[in-house]
Amino acid sequence: MISQVVLSLLLLIFTVGGIGIVLCQVNIAWQSWRGAQRNKQQLTALSNAQPLSLKVIARQELTERHFSVRLQRVNNKTLTHFLPGQYLTLMVENQSMKGSLVKGVQKRCYSLASWQENTDSYELAIQREVNGQVSTWLHSNLQIGTIIKALPPKGSFVIEPKQVRHIVLVAGGIGITPLRAMVHQFIAEIANDSSAKKTISLFYSAKTANEMCYFAEFTQLAQQYSFFTFYTFLSKPENANSELNWQGTIGRISAEQLTQKLELAENSHQSSKEKFIDKTTCHYYMCGPNAMMDDLKHGLIQQGISEANINFERFGVNIDTIGDEKFTIKLGENVCIEFRKQRTLLDAIQEQGIEIESECRTGECGQCKIKLQQGRVKQLIASDAYLNDGEILTCCSVPISDLVIEI
Repeated sequence: MISQVVLSLLLLIFTVGGIGIVLCQVNIAWQSWRGAQRNKQQLTALSNAQPLSLKVIARQELTERHFSVRLQRVNNKTLTHFLPGQYLTLMVENQSMKGSLVKGVQKRCYSLASWQENTDSYELAIQREVNGQVSTWLHSNLQIGTIIKALPPKGSFVIEPKQVRHIVLVAGGIGITPLRAMVHQFIAEIANDSSAKKTISLFYSAKTANEMCYFAEFTQLAQQYSFFTFYTFLSKPENANSELNWQGTIGRISAEQLTQKLELAENSHQSSKEKFIDKTTCHYYMCGPNAMMDDLKHGLIQQGISEANINFERFGVNIDTIGDEKFTIKLGENVCIEFRKQRTLLDAIQEQGIEIESECRTGECGQCKIKLQQGRVKQLIASDAYLNDGEILTCCSVPISDLVIEI
């Protein structure tokens, strides 16, 4: 009798367990389908977005190769509201750029670099790239009074201050721009609620002191608000002797250094009965070079930080991915182009005057996808963009064999 009861219980447990496994698989499939549908909807929304006409109302030189501009709608029309961390897509007519082989319009995405509750203007900080045709044109031509087309703000690299207590922001170089907007929003949120026990820590790494944008602003904010701490790192100082007065850290930023700084901040609040900062419950938002973010993510996970609490936005592909390989790319029946030392497959295609939709160049929007019919490619950036079987993103792929593609 007892054995029958035991067998019945075991059968019931296995049955319930089996049902649970099936439900889990159904839920995973459902979430995957919903994600795919959401990506499709976002891609449709991107392609249907109507450009805005924006006028430069202010410009500031931040460093030798960084500048900022403030933009307003022509005729002072209302601006589309945005969330800190989102970006604006500038549209540059190719006929205005000497030597451009790309037809139509080139699009480049730049993070919105400031935030205010009432959106009366957009601020962008732009880095002039060494061989960047578009960024060089913008550096020379975005002057007060210039009118430029732009797509409305978008992007999923956003934060909700009401839902988190401790935020750690990590910026590398021009990656400071979306994080600066987050700082503005977070400070406004806490300043309006004096009882909130929240903190925000900003870690900012640049090659040299001269390339560190908004340094004075962040220093002043850290002095003004006790819940905001600001840490600086110089990875390649120009002259060690000239940096003797530097109060920050000399060297590359690392997960260990993040932890040490946070622990020091915690120890400074030991009088509080409640733990002030717990690194395992912090939410990390990072924007910078891919190698820096990959190293930090790996190090944080090793220290017990949940991957779900680590968020980042990529710049695009690393310049050091360029190799010496030479490959033939066949497009359709009669068109062949050569890939040799270009940054990406997208660059190689557009350099030949072949039109292909593109925008973010970081694998997010999915507009540059094509059908790979033959050959193999290396994907340089992980992407969540929805792709059908056989499709690849040209903005973050390079060939590792001859290719046959369909655009």
